[in-house]
Amino acid sequence: NHTVVVKQAFDLDNTGRYSYQALKLLASNKLIGSTSAFGPNGAGTFFEYDLVGDAFTVVKSFAEDSLGNTPKGVIMEGEDELFLFNTEDGQFEKGMLLSIDKGTYEFSIEAPFGGTEYGFRPGKTWIYVNDVFYGVTRFGGTIEGWGGGTLFKFDPADNSMEKLYGFNSEVGRNPEGGIMMASNGNLYGTTNYDAENGDGSLFEFDL
Repeated sequence: NHTVVVKQAFDLDNTGRYSYQALKLLASNKLIGSTSAFGPNGAGTFFEYDLVGDAFTVVKSFAEDSLGNTPKGVIMEGEDELFLFNTEDGQFEKGMLLSIDKGTYEFSIEAPFGGTEYGFRPGKTWIYVNDVFYGVTRFGGTIEGWGGGTLFKFDPADNSMEKLYGFNSEVGRNPEGGIMMASNGNLYGTTNYDAENGDGSLFEFDL
């Protein structure tokens, strides 16, 4: 018989609530994830679950401080670090990319989001290709106000961020869903608004 076993029941005060992204399995046989709201400090948590020891631990409780809050999207893994982005508030008010040391779980700010330079509110899916991360933001970029969003590159080797493209009404705006790379080496994604019929588009970006 197939059964489902609850390994940890989430609660507002201790673990936080609303875990939107997929769990990540580390080589240490630990699952890591996050909640995007509530928890001890009220703004989401970062947690681990030890598969061998059957132990759940809240590693970090976010607050409305310089590290930002409301973690969403995929947790990405580099050679020595994990990467997580907070989508709200923080030092730059529009979200930021955080690095997490795999050994100590120490959090550091790597790159800010905001305005026209990199955009803000990163999409939920990033990709890791040739030691570089690629992603999109829903807002910011080339249009005044909220903006149409951006496509960006982040290199963890030197913590450099580069805007590759600013979305607009001609090609489509607000690429919320993220991007993927096809076998031809190009990036593909979708936008929510505008393009020829005003209802968004499927786009290709030639790297």
